[in-house]
Amino acid sequence: MVDENAWATIAPFPGLRRECLFGSRVVRCFEERPNDCVTLLHRSATGSPHAEAVAHGNERITYDELERLSSEQALLLREKGVSVGQRVACLMNNSIEYVVFIFAILKIGAIVVPINAKESKRGIAHILDDAGVECVICHRDLKKLVPG
Repeated sequence: MVDENAWATIAPFPGLRRECLFGSRVVRCFEERPNDCVTLLHRSATGSPHAEAVAHGNERITYDELERLSSEQALLLREKGVSVGQRVACLMNNSIEYVVFIFAILKIGAIVVPINAKESKRGIAHILDDAGVECVICHRDLKKLVPG
């Protein structure tokens, strides 16, 4: 248990922006956190470009690669007509490619509708209809699950 008087005796740290009590722990935040994932990715790619961002099995990509690949895919999606506010379903097995497309969709300003690759064809049809999905991104082997 933290002594209630300890709160007043904590010395400020350089760069400390805010300090608050979370249960019995003091939580310190040293910098402003980005409001969205795209900004966080950009900061990570700029600050630690060669650090590992995503690992899946034996595959690995760095923040710089994730930033570049997701920007390339965002451009392709824009060319295909995806725009801000559109709902885009992502029907893929777990993979690095899945993460790339999630960031690509977010970079456009579209809304990601993730769909579990193990969902039934009927369930997928319901999700697509209920969410008002306008575009579906899927692996070739999952295309048979997409209605239409």
